[in-house]
Amino acid sequence: MSGCILIVNPVPAMRALMRSKLEAAYFAVVTAKGLGDVLHMAEETAPDAVLLSSDLDISDALNICRKIKSAPALATLPVMITLAAGEESVAAAFEAGADDVLTAPCEASILRARMRNLVRGKLALDTLRLQDDTARALGFDATKTFGASSVCVKQKKVLLMPATLVDGANWARSLAEAGMKTEVDFDSLSLTGTSPDASAMEHGLAARNWHNISALIIGHDPQVGQNGLLTLARLRSRSATRDVPVLMALSDGALEDASSALEMGANDFIQLPGKSGELAGRVAAQLRRHRFSEKLQHTLQEGVRLSLVDPLTRLHNRRYAITALEALQARVADECEPAAVMMLDLDRFKRVNDEYGHQAGDAVLKEVADRLSTTLGPDDLLARLGGEEFCVARSAILPVAAVTLAEQIRKAVETRPIRLPSGHQVRVTISIGVAMAMPGGAASVQALLDQADRALYASKAAGRNCVRFHRVAA
Repeated sequence: MSGCILIVNPVPAMRALMRSKLEAAYFAVVTAKGLGDVLHMAEETAPDAVLLSSDLDISDALNICRKIKSAPALATLPVMITLAAGEESVAAAFEAGADDVLTAPCEASILRARMRNLVRGKLALDTLRLQDDTARALGFDATKTFGASSVCVKQKKVLLMPATLVDGANWARSLAEAGMKTEVDFDSLSLTGTSPDASAMEHGLAARNWHNISALIIGHDPQVGQNGLLTLARLRSRSATRDVPVLMALSDGALEDASSALEMGANDFIQLPGKSGELAGRVAAQLRRHRFSEKLQHTLQEGVRLSLVDPLTRLHNRRYAITALEALQARVADECEPAAVMMLDLDRFKRVNDEYGHQAGDAVLKEVADRLSTTLGPDDLLARLGGEEFCVARSAILPVAAVTLAEQIRKAVETRPIRLPSGHQVRVTISIGVAMAMPGGAASVQALLDQADRALYASKAAGRNCVRFHRVAA
């Protein structure tokens, strides 16, 4: 996987050495000397990850990381900090918002594997952020919740699937010291081994409630016959656990499987026993990224939903109605069953606005929408097309029944007065035009709407507060 890496190192010779290591893995590389130019370079070159070298003073590295994570345009940019040998600031680096931390010297293969993993995650987030302008327009800026450890990751529940009971106890104690809730899966000792029957593993995974699990730590220790990669593969094949952050905990002799674990879907790995605070730091970093990804997905889903909903009445809008009517007309042709389409318009609605104000008019529209929703069924189409105009459609209905339904709607609107915010009450009526979508009938949705519209005009001409049916000439 290619990507652009920004290396921050004050020593020219070390910058060149790190550049050669990454370019050998087909990364594009740009360099910066320190804080003075790193933000400018990051915004100018749009890298996929930042590597803060161990040649930086640790306080400078942490400061740069915080600056990057606090910049809205750079908040999702992955940051890897390499620490000098003997440096015990792993926990502080993760607290500053680092996505990964290594201790120098490190094997080139491990550096490349971790960097590819960061770039892969960045590209996934970039896909979601293609519609970030929509998220901002909706008033939600997800980047404000991402970056340093201010995100509430300590309330998350982490499932531990250790190779041994000793590992499980050590992990639980380490995470508890960081304020994280944990649960040890004691069955993992049999689930992750190479010998258990595959059906037993599937049963164990299927029986668990995954909704309250926000991350997993999976032990991998071939020396004790435990194959964590098998568990990882099973988890990633299940929809319930496909996106749960996974940290692989590799025994001392299993580091060679690190690249395979990342390729199979692990989000990160740690070589046991790890440094002080490293396990909790890596879990917290993954929870931050996962939480941000979930917020972006929710915002985009909400944006799509709101683009199809009228904000005042919470009914579907014209855009949704047209699409739904196209599907309804196709179903009429396929199933050879008629459907009814109605255009509804409140009578003399302008008088409400003129006499009581637009706030009163909004109250009337919302109450009418509620009455229409109550009268119609869950499979019916109900949409506000704009102003005081609504559209209703029902499939598999005959003309006589369609007129009966329209009368029920009309009576539901006029049945009792509507109380306004001012305390006044007004009586509201509605005029309705009905058209039928018949097999072999109107060639387009617009033609069908035009027919219902002409019937609506006929109801207005007949004195309002009535239903008129569009009859196709023989």
